[in-house]
Amino acid sequence: MLAMAAMMLSATVHAQENTDGKNIVTVDLTLQESLKPGILVEKLGENRYEIDSLVMTGVFEEGLGWANRDVEKGIWATLRDCCRHGRLRGIDLSGSSFNTIPYYAFTGSSPFDRTPIRYVTLPEGKRIWIGQHAFANTELRWINLTEVGYVEDYAFVNSDLDGEFDFSEIGTISSYAFAGCKLRGTLNLENVGQMGEGAFEGANYVEKVILSASEQIPDYAFYRCDRLQEVVIPEGVRKIGRYAFRGDVRSISLPSTIEYIGEGALHSSHLESLTIPEKVMELFPNTFFHSYIKEIQWPSYIKKIGTGCFIFNEAIEELELPDCIMDIDSLAFFGNIKLKKVILPENLQHLGLGTFANCTELSQVVAKSPVPPYTEEPRVLYMELGRQVSPFNNIMEDAVLYVPKGAKEAYEQAEYWRDFKTIIELEEGANLNDLPIKTGIEQTIADDSAEAERQAMQGIYTLHGVKVDGNYEALPRGMYIINGRKVVK
Repeated sequence: MLAMAAMMLSATVHAQENTDGKNIVTVDLTLQESLKPGILVEKLGENRYEIDSLVMTGVFEEGLGWANRDVEKGIWATLRDCCRHGRLRGIDLSGSSFNTIPYYAFTGSSPFDRTPIRYVTLPEGKRIWIGQHAFANTELRWINLTEVGYVEDYAFVNSDLDGEFDFSEIGTISSYAFAGCKLRGTLNLENVGQMGEGAFEGANYVEKVILSASEQIPDYAFYRCDRLQEVVIPEGVRKIGRYAFRGDVRSISLPSTIEYIGEGALHSSHLESLTIPEKVMELFPNTFFHSYIKEIQWPSYIKKIGTGCFIFNEAIEELELPDCIMDIDSLAFFGNIKLKKVILPENLQHLGLGTFANCTELSQVVAKSPVPPYTEEPRVLYMELGRQVSPFNNIMEDAVLYVPKGAKEAYEQAEYWRDFKTIIELEEGANLNDLPIKTGIEQTIADDSAEAERQAMQGIYTLHGVKVDGNYEALPRGMYIINGRKVVK
């Protein structure tokens, strides 16, 4: 019996060389031996830095942290040492028994000083717990994640994991766990019950994500996933966190359960159409920053559009905002270069500075409210502008403002609104989809041409102030001043 016990407590080391000249070593440990400081150094001996691959069998010590062992002499510290100072690149743990890979097990000291471990094979059926920073800043390319149940913060951050991996057995993925990895193809996260902030940030080879029905998608979850094109979100998800997605997203269906879409949540998306769920009452700043949305289906009770929400949209041409919206904040539609027409809500109370500034094609603005919406005092907004702005910078010279019947005088006296050169009252029941003119210049031409036909050439001057005599129709093409207004013939 004593002899049997002695055999069970002993470690065995077997070495062999494969056909490629690689030095492969097998080590078998019992639990009692694994708790002994320096046991792996002792068994591998002075040649431990010559080992290319290591096969570990037996039972290892437990614990996520370093508290229960000598930091410099523990098994995991020895494995890391053999990688960083030797040739060890592959570790086969499939024949071993343990529950955790501890904090900082293989971590490199920085992104520029990376531990060159390449391959790790985990035992089957254990649902291994991967501790914080366990493989952070390493050259790890492959590990069988099918045997992982819990991934702590930063566990694989900036590692070289490369390819498609099976996440089907992982229940929790903590903050920045796979940030910066070279994960590819589809991430099927249907069974992940909890995910932390920035879990896959910068995994910019991922093309499709299938999410679980957990309550929320955390902040920065897929931020800087630049190749991400398709996102599947099931019913049950209530919240999309700040900057959750940033990439080439072309397909996403927002379930009816969504109540909150955070700041920058779909930054740089390439969606052609967008249906905002009915429970959303406010859109936050930069939510659809630099997007390519052509059509928007609005919810019935939305109240506010936040700062820069649709800034630099490059596709939408006509925008009809629902009457329930009361507040549109600064720069909300700034730089929408294809926008030609906008219909503002009847209940709009506040229109922020720069809301439609630099919408260079905007020629028609319909204000449905009889009371001009309030805009704050002028100030310098946004570094690119570098000057004071109004809600309609660079468009009021040529665009036409349509207002309800009887409201023209109020708009002509209101700050900013009075800067429109052409303000037209609409008859009650007017068809807003078939407005009579396109630009302020055309309206001026229409008005003054009719007047010119009824009158002689009185009050018509060149741009140099020289009065013109003769018939209006006989004038050559050019620009004139008629009754104080510029007219292009």
